[in-house]
Amino acid sequence: MIDTLAEKILNKLKVMDARLDSIEKMTNFINTEREIMEDIRTSFVAFKELLLNQRQHFDNKVNDVKAEVQIQGIKTDDKLEDTKDKIKEVKDAIKR
Repeated sequence: MIDTLAEKILNKLKVMDARLDSIEKMTNFINTEREIMEDIRTSFVAFKELLLNQRQHFDNKVNDVKAEVQIQGIKTDDKLEDTKDKIKEVKDAIKR
């Protein structure tokens, strides 16, 4: 009877040991998955920041080009007015 009870206890302990091993494996797996997810999140955040920086750089360059186009347009308008004035002066001089 004591042997049977001892066997039952040993069998229960083996089952509990197997369950503990299973729980330990799952815990390790979950921890590994969490670490992978943290790495993915870190990479995602870094990529997002890179995209935002690139977007800002692009916007700055577009604004620089717009400003330069506007400056060149003003210079062209000024030259056009100067040319018109010179043509008018030449016409006036020819009429005299």
